Amino acid sequence: MLASIHDADTAFTVQCERKFLETLNGGCEIPIAGFAEKGAADSLFFRGFVADADGSKRLSVEKTGTEPELIGQEAARELLDQGAKQIIQELRHD
Repeated sequence: MLASIHDADTAFTVQCERKFLETLNGGCEIPIAGFAEKGAADSLFFRGFVADADGSKRLSVEKTGTEPELIGQEAARELLDQGAKQIIQELRHD
């Protein structure tokens, strides 16, 4: 029944976005954003963002590739290396 509404392009991009959020251990209470767009020949362009509550600390990343989950994971790890872990921990303790 669900196969009739399944969109392969959307599923492809959502894999990346979900892996990004999973790797950051993000949720609705943290200002985290991730958006993936499918390009030609199964290429993917991803933009990710993490900020503190007032927006004074903002971290962003852009990645391209063909493996959605790997792109999402790499983007999240890059933000963690930039300091996203500290931002997320501070917001969880507020």
